[in-house]
Amino acid sequence: MIGFLKRTALTIYHIFVPHYRDIWPDIDCAKEPTHKVSKGGKLRSKGKPVTPIENYIFHSDFDTLTDGDIWIIKTDSRFIDYIVGVQLIGAMLLILLPVFWFYKVPFELTNVFILPMLFGLVFFSLLARWEKGDNKWIVFDRSSGNVCFWHKSKRKSLTVPFEIVNCYWHRKAYRGGVSRNFMLMPEVSLRGEWNRWWNTYFGSTEIYSQAQYLWRVLSDFMDNSKPIPELPGLTHQIRSCQKLGYTIEDLTHGGKEIPIEVWMAVDKEIQEEIEAVANKADQLLEPENFSANVILEYSKTIPPLARRELLIHVKMAVGYWSRWTRDHGGLFPGMSKRYTPQELGAEIDQLIELVRGGLSSAGEEWEADIRNGYDRRK
Repeated sequence: MIGFLKRTALTIYHIFVPHYRDIWPDIDCAKEPTHKVSKGGKLRSKGKPVTPIENYIFHSDFDTLTDGDIWIIKTDSRFIDYIVGVQLIGAMLLILLPVFWFYKVPFELTNVFILPMLFGLVFFSLLARWEKGDNKWIVFDRSSGNVCFWHKSKRKSLTVPFEIVNCYWHRKAYRGGVSRNFMLMPEVSLRGEWNRWWNTYFGSTEIYSQAQYLWRVLSDFMDNSKPIPELPGLTHQIRSCQKLGYTIEDLTHGGKEIPIEVWMAVDKEIQEEIEAVANKADQLLEPENFSANVILEYSKTIPPLARRELLIHVKMAVGYWSRWTRDHGGLFPGMSKRYTPQELGAEIDQLIELVRGGLSSAGEEWEADIRNGYDRRK
């Protein structure tokens, strides 16, 4: 009996509000640019232009629905807003009706409150049924170099070259506080539009450098002259698709998912690669092998995914050498046979620059501490 009542309640509910679901974009929508366009307007609300950060900093997760050629990212949709409207009005009706009945509120007075709510319930329900689901996406096509701002209504979809897409760090205030959004806006619009800027669900951007990081990831993904960025999450996704032979259409229209076992197997492979880089770094940092130029050249050959591990080992080694010099008043054992203090200082300067360029934890204070521990001018 309880199961029957539950199914009946769900059926009645979904008469008003459709099931929450994704409406997947046309994967080939970014192949050819849209021809009938006009010059786009400026961003009409507060937004700070985003420039890509120089180096990858692993401090922000991002959505990774990609096969390495096509990357799709969800944007804001009114579907959720309309569902919330239905739910709020429905909850108020459930509360007010028993209260009015208990206190025997006159029917005429009841209509003053109830009828507008019923109209609102029907209105938001119709809007939700019209939206049908999350139906706005941005499709990044690495092979064509185009970006499609896709809408379920094809006449509202816009495809442009990635080069004319701008990124903004957008501030938006709510009753509960202020959020920072990752916004994308092309320099052209469809005819009749004032502008088009879309809020993406791409990753956390509460600080500006996070937005810079995400924009760097997208910029490098869309640059065919560069390899696909090797980053946590993104690398897992692409390698998993390659192992399974999946395309982006398999993950969207095909209804396929990456099994957790495959994802974990890829993660194990990545960890083994990072461990190999760590072992190699330890070898290069031995006094009898050490050369800043060799380490710099090696850093160019490893994927960014393992680069952080290399920089951590270099940072630890430089710090240890600095403490040794400060405590013992001489060069680290083995270094004095190969370098003068001035020569070793020049080598360390190169490593400091390398580490500071890739680790957020290696700031000016860290650099000052290293130089205070080892002054190459002595």
